[in-house]
Formats: sequence, structure tokens, C-alpha cells
Amino acid sequence: MGVLLGHYWMPVAVAHGWEPGQVRPVELLGRRFALFRKPDGSWSMLDERCPHRGTSLAYGMVEERGIRCPYHGWLFDTAGKCLDMPNEDPALGFQDRVSQPAYPVRERGGLVFAYLGPAPAPELPRFDLLEDPDVEIRIRTAVIPCNWLQIVENGLDPVHLEWLHGHFANHQSQQSGGDQLYDVGHHEELGFDTHELGIVKRRLLPGQDTTEEDWTVGQLVLFPLAMYVSGRSFRSLQFRVPLDDTRTWHIWYEVHEGEHARPGAVSVSEAQVFHADGTYNLDTIDGQDVMAWVTQGPITDRTRERLGQADRGITLLRRLLIEQLAAVEKNHRPRWSDLGADVITMPRRTRSRPILTDLPTS
Repeated sequence: MGVLLGHYWMPVAVAHGWEPGQVRPVELLGRRFALFRKPDGSWSMLDERCPHRGTSLAYGMVEERGIRCPYHGWLFDTAGKCLDMPNEDPALGFQDRVSQPAYPVRERGGLVFAYLGPAPAPELPRFDLLEDPDVEIRIRTAVIPCNWLQIVENGLDPVHLEWLHGHFANHQSQQSGGDQLYDVGHHEELGFDTHELGIVKRRLLPGQDTTEEDWTVGQLVLFPLAMYVSGRSFRSLQFRVPLDDTRTWHIWYEVHEGEHARPGAVSVSEAQVFHADGTYNLDTIDGQDVMAWVTQGPITDRTRERLGQADRGITLLRRLLIEQLAAVEKNHRPRWSDLGADVITMPRRTRSRPILTDLPTS
């Protein structure tokens, strides 16, 4: 699965707060890298372990030509070529026989993306909400202690919105002496189909028909690990980035428009999904989601599941993953890994009926 995921561009950092000349360690797919920003503002990423004696290049010294190991000063350029060994005789040509694995890196929309797959790298997808300068960007992140796939599968489980974020949220509030928070709608019909970007999920509530935006537009799960959500004044992408088998870096990337937005403003924060004592912040939708993901276990045991008709989106995702694994084993490029160089205009919902309707509180 790691080989398959390596065919897709994935976020490895938030660009906000990185000054030229800085280097930091990053993780992806169970591997560690040194991500650095050169003095000219461009990005590069190399394997973290220096090939000389194994010291971390994430503590290296960034220069115009690349990054220099802090231990013995070996200098590597952005392609991983060794340019200098200060204590070796250049006439011996030793530096020409040493290189460091390097990876394509691109910045888009305030996120830094990396590609770990085979050359040539495809174009980094140009989703329109990552390209618009006239929006307010809000980025929240958290490291979630469970496998990435059980988080992605949550995005193909529409019914959990009705129960986890509706009935359970009401129950939590009333258990603590509060009011019922929501009038909760019920899912009358669900639909799941493959889409040019992944999978589209659809829902109908009582009184709705197939002309509703929740059916005609739906919501997208971008294969293999992102989800797209839209509304009248905001759009968002949620990235579920596998750090390793049991830790996922979750990014909530939101763009806001309209009279209350601040065009050009960027805010970055840690998502408040846990309390200070480590318990789940169940007063928030994000915290409720994290509880549902993490309590399945670090890697959920799917042999013990009992899936029903409402879980068709999850079974579709798993079937598509298995198909793409087979394609990679045959040295084919997997589906959705090369979306081209054109700007991708994401579908948008503006009139969707909410499942959760706020109730007045006393």
C-alpha cells in the first residue's frame, strides 16, 4: 500500500511560518525526510539520514547550493548530488560516487506537497480552491493516533453525520445538563459512484428528490486520501496523510469567501480534538470524529466487522484500492494519480439542506 500511495502527491508541511534557510524533519509513509527552504524561497526534500555516518540532515545548514550535514560538512544539492566533502581529497572523486535520495516538492495554497513515487512525477493537481488568492485560508492540523484508512473510510459513511454528530451530540449535551442541540434529519437514500476525481457520495433526506444538490452534486472523496466539502461561503479539503501505519497527520484546509471573509488572510492552528488530559473533545464535530476513528484501534480489525447496505461507500473504496494495488504490481500508473496540468474546478453545493438544524437554547 505504501508503494501505491507513493504515486500520489501528499502534503508534508504547512508553508506558513517557514523562513528561507530553515530545515525541519518530516515524516511520510513510515519514512523520515529533511525538508528545507533554500534562500531563494524554493523547496527541497532529501532522505533525512546522511549517507556518511547517518546523522540527521534535518539539523543541516541550508546554503544557496543545497544543505550541508552538521556532522562533517558534506554538502548535497537539491537533486541529492554530493557537491563537497571538506575533508576528502577532491582528486580521488569520492564525492562523485555519493548521492542522497531526493524528491519532488511543490508549494500550493500554503501547503507543501511531496511525491515519493516513480519518475517522471505527474503534475501536482491544481484544485481551484488552492489557487484562489482572493479568499481567507484557515488551516488546522492534528496528529491522530490511528491508521489513515479508517479516517478516509469515515468520509464514505454519510450516516455517521446523522448519529455521531446529531443524536450522540444531543445525548452528550443532555447528559451534562445542557439542552438538545439539533433537530436531526434522517437519511432516506444513499448513493455512491466513481467520479473523475475519486468517489462521489450522495444523500437524500425526507421530502427530497434526486434534483437536490445533495444528490446532483454530492460530496467528493478524492482518491486515495482527501475529502472535499463545499457550502455557500466556504470550501474545504481534508487531507489524511499517513505518517506511518498507526499515525495520521490530519489537515483541515478551509477557504472562506463572502462579506465576513478576509481575502489574503492565512491562519494556522492545532485542531482542538483532545483536552489537556488526553480525553476527546466531544463538544466539537472534529473531536467526535477522532473519538470514532481512534477507538477502533490503531489499525482496526476488519475481520470483525459486519457491514450493511449503508456501508456501500466503504466497500467501494476498498475495492478501488485493491484494483489500484493490482495495477501497481503490474507496473501501471494507478487511477487518479495523474490529473493533468489544468486547473480543476471543484463542484460546489450552495443550497444543500442541513441534516443538523440548530435548536434554540434556554
